[in-house]
Amino acid sequence: MVHESGGFLRGPMATHAGWVAARFNEFRGIVLGQMIKTHQHGAILFSRQSRITVSRYFLSDQTVDTGLPVSASVVNEMMELAQNYSKESNFIMTMSIVRYADLSPQLWKNGKGVTRTLFSDDLANGGDWTWKISIAEITGTQPYSRYPGIRRSQVALGPGAVDLVVNNRQIDLPVEGIIVFEGEDEVEATPRSEGFLDLNVMALRENWDPQASILDSAVIEPSAEVLQMLIALHDHCTVNGEQLAYLDAVKLVPGSPATATGKFVLASLAPQS
Repeated sequence: MVHESGGFLRGPMATHAGWVAARFNEFRGIVLGQMIKTHQHGAILFSRQSRITVSRYFLSDQTVDTGLPVSASVVNEMMELAQNYSKESNFIMTMSIVRYADLSPQLWKNGKGVTRTLFSDDLANGGDWTWKISIAEITGTQPYSRYPGIRRSQVALGPGAVDLVVNNRQIDLPVEGIIVFEGEDEVEATPRSEGFLDLNVMALRENWDPQASILDSAVIEPSAEVLQMLIALHDHCTVNGEQLAYLDAVKLVPGSPATATGKFVLASLAPQS
């Protein structure tokens, strides 16, 4: 595992950690078999196969630090080399899948609620994200955290609608309703049913344009410029044949078509020009 501050690789594949630190710039033609943390709960695994596999990997309590520091800059360069290598070698990079049931709750920035992060770019920015996709629980009337410089696209997941007050303006947001507002706005939410959840696509607006939409079964062709994630809105959804439960999510691979069956939130992050 690589911590946001640059920590350590852990786990059963860490025996090659020395190779990672010393020879990451010689990736071409050599197997990289290391785990690289992409967010707090998951990792990328580049495996020794006829393809480069991207998958989640959870660490057990029995794993032991190797004591070998691996900086975030090294990890980022390894990932770029791996992506270039996969293109030149006609390798296939598979989807990154996040299982919602495996995620741990985290406190909101203001401490008034809890959220679970599906994806973010925190590792690439020393622990501070420029974009994040998360699912928040709202119980009772709760004020939202302030995020100066951030744009937020929010999807009401239910059950039931939620009553929002945005800068003293009252808004009734139904299930699967979408609203966009700024991180500086004063927002307060009151759900009409217990167990209410919402999906947030949050991004530094000078860098990204965060968007969310509802998608029924479709074939998606992700572009190289836009980050795209699918979040299942029902059990028994599938993406490229992979079974997803409610709120499981996948990060799509640029240039690799994805066949989605069922209903999803499509979260997109387009870079600002």
